[in-house]
Amino acid sequence: MKGLIVLILITMPLVGLLAQPKQDTVAKQGKIEVIVDNPYIDSLMIAYRQKAEKESTIKGFRVQIVAAGNRADINKVKSQFYSLFPDVKTFVIYQQPNFKLRVGNYRTKLEAYKAWIEIEKEFPGAFISPDELNLKDLQ
Repeated sequence: MKGLIVLILITMPLVGLLAQPKQDTVAKQGKIEVIVDNPYIDSLMIAYRQKAEKESTIKGFRVQIVAAGNRADINKVKSQFYSLFPDVKTFVIYQQPNFKLRVGNYRTKLEAYKAWIEIEKEFPGAFISPDELNLKDLQ
């Protein structure tokens, strides 16, 4: 009996909401004002461009081929990679105590995964690594 009373008390407000008439959805005419010459907008655009020039990297992915303590070993693998994939950019990165050979500029992990499938056939042990991509290299 108590359960029935609680159920009635809960459903009564809901019935009231459903009985409300629908609101009018007719579009109304309005006024749009376009401001063309505004010095504040111009200064914001200049500041935005300056910031974009300073921050010329975005987060993305590369495929890491190998890591080694010797740069000569990295250069040897780099030349092997370049002979197999001449269109893919290579990057030698030094993170103490190792040099790392990373390849490609991929904005999404899916793009990197597609490239990794081909690269991994020739270089087992290659893996996808998050990295900062230079915007200049992406164009």
